[in-house]
Amino acid sequence: MSEFSTDQLFFISVANLYCHNYDNETILFFLKYDNHSPNSVRANVPMQNSENFAKAFNCKRGSPMNPENKCVLW
Repeated sequence: MSEFSTDQLFFISVANLYCHNYDNETILFFLKYDNHSPNSVRANVPMQNSENFAKAFNCKRGSPMNPENKCVLW
């Protein structure tokens, strides 16, 4: 992990909370019965809206992980 900066490690550790390998049946169950967004959405969308994430990973403006339009709460 020494190839990652401390900022990158922060975002990796946050995303790791949502890292699961579910089969299709389990995913469908969660989509039907769980009130939460799918884990991939819970991990990626906050990162996509973070200028700090884009800066840490040098994401090109307009790329999937650094979209032009962001939702900024504060």
